Amino acid sequence: MTDTMLSVPSDLKLTAALNFAHQIATLPDDVGTLILNFEHLGENGPFALPIEPFGIVITAHAIQDLRQRNPSLKIRAVEIPHSEVISYATHMGFFDQCGFEMDKPFGEAKGSPTYLPLTNVGAPASMSHSDIEKLSLSLAMRLTQDEEMTIDTPLAYILREIIRNVKEHSNASSFWYSAQYWKKRNIAEIALVDNGIGLRATLLDNPLIRDRIVDDGEALKYAMMPGISGKMYYGKKRDPDNRWENSGFGLYMIYRICGETGNFFIGTGDTGISHGADKPHEGFKFGLRGVALRVRINIEKLAHYQEFFPRFLADAEIKAAEVMKGQIPATGSMSQMLKVDPTVNKKTDE
Repeated sequence: MTDTMLSVPSDLKLTAALNFAHQIATLPDDVGTLILNFEHLGENGPFALPIEPFGIVITAHAIQDLRQRNPSLKIRAVEIPHSEVISYATHMGFFDQCGFEMDKPFGEAKGSPTYLPLTNVGAPASMSHSDIEKLSLSLAMRLTQDEEMTIDTPLAYILREIIRNVKEHSNASSFWYSAQYWKKRNIAEIALVDNGIGLRATLLDNPLIRDRIVDDGEALKYAMMPGISGKMYYGKKRDPDNRWENSGFGLYMIYRICGETGNFFIGTGDTGISHGADKPHEGFKFGLRGVALRVRINIEKLAHYQEFFPRFLADAEIKAAEVMKGQIPATGSMSQMLKVDPTVNKKTDE
């Protein structure tokens, strides 16, 4: 057994959090004690908190995976500053859920009604559709403090589709989530990661695309195309009375909505993709178990969903109708199909 020290980066936003989680995930199994040094977190000066729900979720996921590989592992947190950043991480349940051994006490967090701390949900496959709707609506209302929200509003829809995917496709024993609504910026971020089989293994259940899923990048493209699913495909009998039967619309609609109102990240296997109005279709290395999602939305822009949601749904229905007739898109054209809206993304594939 060996002791290993890793320095927590100055921020745990998307890119830095993915890199740090990958460092943890690739540690050898014989690590006796993992020492995480927090002295640099937040050192770049006074700006918006350098730690976000996705950073908390993905780091916790990497630590839990390491613990599963090495049940005797000990984790210590050292050089912890008394700062707003650490207070926030504490408030979000980061230290408690990860089981850190602390070398000194630190201050308590202030608390807020617009956050959802790091939460583990077990046995997602056993969740009923009613359970998913109730949880999705509850989370959406909690985030935005909107008591008038219904299950059909876009934020509740997004949360419902994310959790549905975990239930129906992941084979996960559990998933983690966390979220935050920043009222002054009118931004909500939802982060979720499961410990399941990943998108590539899921889509291999579809015989029409099985031979095309040659890597995780291709799996990501197919997973986000409407009408494509590991559960439902051309030739398989559909149940017209089952409104929950998988249509393969979920990830595509989230991708398009976030392209209009914020940013979307999805990672599986060795590949991740981020897409937003500011940075369309950006590639990342992933390298963790299961599927990780980050949805970041401008709530004010989302309030105008009636201007774009019907258009996105119509696009999805057209593509899904073609797929359900057995017309599977070629991989070379799929990135362009995902970038269908020129007002969102003016880039083309290189």
